[in-house]
Amino acid sequence: MRPALCFLLRQLLWLLAAVAVLYGLKAAGERLLPRAQAGHAVRAVLFINGTLGDKSFFDGAAKGMREAARQLPVTIKIVEGGTDPTRWLPALTALADSGDYDLIVTGTYTMAPYVEQLARAYPERRFVLYDAAVDAGRCACRNVRSLLFRQNEGAYLAGIIAGFLAQGLSTADAAILGLWVGARSAALASAATGTLPMIASDLPLRVAQAIQELE
Repeated sequence: MRPALCFLLRQLLWLLAAVAVLYGLKAAGERLLPRAQAGHAVRAVLFINGTLGDKSFFDGAAKGMREAARQLPVTIKIVEGGTDPTRWLPALTALADSGDYDLIVTGTYTMAPYVEQLARAYPERRFVLYDAAVDAGRCACRNVRSLLFRQNEGAYLAGIIAGFLAQGLSTADAAILGLWVGARSAALASAATGTLPMIASDLPLRVAQAIQELE
């Protein structure tokens, strides 16, 4: 793969991870609104099943957490779990059991079974799982917010979000607006095509229409 393409793909993954964490924090934070209204910041921790410095999803997730701390009533901690998979579940369990955090954020499909297990064991905790989803057949997991992007969906959303960033919006605002516009433009395109199959070129035509609905 060409170096320029590798760089662009890494930047895309970085952006999507940051967006996923920001959106997940905001969505899960709405359930913790009474705490914020009482003047207490939501306590969030990001558990990375690896180490920082990958210039991809882990770094993006950390960026999303830092942006959340800057723009939302959230205090954060970032925990690097290292590269030994046998230590991930005990470490994640310790975070949930400590009672120090209202919201626990982690990601990738490897962590999904652990989140399912802990969501059942600690129903009072809130979890955000990015780049993966819990299995609804095994766990109702009402205290989990899963965020999963297909590759083509990710590129489409990243383009919309990049456009908002270029207009000077903050990362948090661009992420939230980008996700809404992406979902709304897909709904508009689906309504316009009716029973006909929807193709990729139908979506850009509806982005401007979705943005106009915000004005």
